[in-house]
Amino acid sequence: MKNLNLDFLSKYKNKVNKYLEEIFQENVFYPPLFNEAMKYTVFTEGKKIRAALVLSTVKLFSNYEIGLPFAASIELIHAYSLIHDDLPSMDNDDYRRGKPSNHKVFGEELAVLAGDGLGTFAYEIMIDKGLRVTSKENVLEIIKETSHASGPWGMVGGQAADILVAKKKIKVEDEKEMVNFIHTHKTQKLITICPIIGGILGNCNSDELHRLKTYGEKIGLAFQIIDDVLDVGEEENILTYPKVYGIENSKQIAKKLVEEGQEQLTIWGEKARELLDIADLIVERSR
Repeated sequence: MKNLNLDFLSKYKNKVNKYLEEIFQENVFYPPLFNEAMKYTVFTEGKKIRAALVLSTVKLFSNYEIGLPFAASIELIHAYSLIHDDLPSMDNDDYRRGKPSNHKVFGEELAVLAGDGLGTFAYEIMIDKGLRVTSKENVLEIIKETSHASGPWGMVGGQAADILVAKKKIKVEDEKEMVNFIHTHKTQKLITICPIIGGILGNCNSDELHRLKTYGEKIGLAFQIIDDVLDVGEEENILTYPKVYGIENSKQIAKKLVEEGQEQLTIWGEKARELLDIADLIVERSR
């Protein structure tokens, strides 16, 4: 395992958590229990890798703190997806990172609404806070790209396919094609948008933005493949990379994807160290 210096992840996580705490202090939702349900999953333990990808990319071009409104918004969208994923009608998970899932604490009805609230509130933050740090054109482009990545063309569409395959409501003609569709939509898209947001905020040129997008696509797919490897044996009906390609092949595919993603960053040299280390972490993590 590589000796990675990941102190920056803790720094970014703390920054984003503090930023989100301030937002929830400014915006207290009614009823109080609904307010608590919205906050609960947002502050559940986790590395907040998506937020770090936004901030580390912004850092290539500018002061990383201008990325905070968008890093925080991405984490709200991610939190909403986790709340819905855990529901009995979806993955039916009682725990999330060692804590009871949102619906186990607040009930299914409030969990659904908390997810809905987070997913929409994220865009309000992008507009309200985002316009204070970047141009209207940049904010509109980020909202367009994020909605595309997180909606029916991206995360939501991928989750729909995942569920329908698991329930055998889709006839799978080609397992490789289907598992790649599911993974590139339900997980890859929301990870890919993070370096894209950083590039837009950095006003980078088209070649740089293409490189950042390709980097995001490579590590985003690798992330889900490694999740599959770590979850082997836990989800019998889910179509996964290990089931289609085998465990060792899946690990090698993920490693190659990460290397290909890292190659896109060579033009920035050591300035891209944080992005390089995040990519390595994806294939070397144990959870």
